[in-house]
Amino acid sequence: MQTLTKREKIMLYVLLCIIIFAGGVFWMLMPALEKHNSLKADYDTAQLELQSAKASIIDYGDLDKKLKETSEELKNIKNKFYEDMKKEDVDNLITSMTIEHGLTPVSLSIADADEEPIMSYTEYELQQKKSTNAKSNTQIKVYNVNLSVSGAIADVQTLIDDVRTTKSLKVSGVTYSQENEDQTTTITFKLFMI
Repeated sequence: MQTLTKREKIMLYVLLCIIIFAGGVFWMLMPALEKHNSLKADYDTAQLELQSAKASIIDYGDLDKKLKETSEELKNIKNKFYEDMKKEDVDNLITSMTIEHGLTPVSLSIADADEEPIMSYTEYELQQKKSTNAKSNTQIKVYNVNLSVSGAIADVQTLIDDVRTTKSLKVSGVTYSQENEDQTTTITFKLFMI
C-alpha cells in the first residue's frame, strides 16, 4: 500500500470536513428549515384570516356618531310636537289662545285622543279614492277640538294665523254663522302629540 502524500491528506481532510458540514446541514438545518416553512405558512394563513375577519367586522366607530345624529333628529322632530296632553291641558291651551285674541269662547268640545295615520296629502287622496281601511304603521296621537267663538272676524283670522305658527296645532276647518246680531265662528283644530 502506498502512503498518501501531504497534498492528498489535506484533500481528504477537506473532503471529510465538507461531508461533516453537509451532514450537519442535512440533519440540523433541514428540519429547522422545514419547521420554519411550516410556521411561515401558518402565519400567512392566520394573517389572511385576520384580514378577512377585520373586513367582516362592522365599524362601530361611526355607530356612535350616527346614534348622536339620530338622537338630535328625533329631538328636533319632538320639539315640533306637543308632549302627551290631557283634555284639561288642551282646554287651557285653546281657551287662553282664544281669550288672548279678544274672542269669547261659546263652546269647546274635545274628542278623546285617537291614533291617526301619518300620510302626505297625495297618500290621503289615494286612500280616499280606494276607500280602503288599511292602517298605516306610522301613527300619531291626535285630539280633534271644536271651538265656537263669538267676536270680530278680524280677531278670528288673527287667531287662525297665530295657530299656524304653533308647534303642532293645526286648523282643519272653519265655519261662520250669523243669527241676528250674533256672529259665531266654529273652528276645528287638530292637536298632534308625541
